[in-house]
Amino acid sequence: MITKDNLLTSINSMPNEFSVEEVMDRIILLEKISKGEADSKIST
Repeated sequence: MITKDNLLTSINSMPNEFSVEEVMDRIILLEKISKGEADSKIST
């Protein structure tokens, strides 16, 4: 699961103007990273 802090940090690093698609892409990327981290914890 994505944390609010991670999402806000990511959005704050984006330029002042961006499209909805760019935000959605960023959210999807953060979700995939979060899932990968969770899966790696289960594997060890």
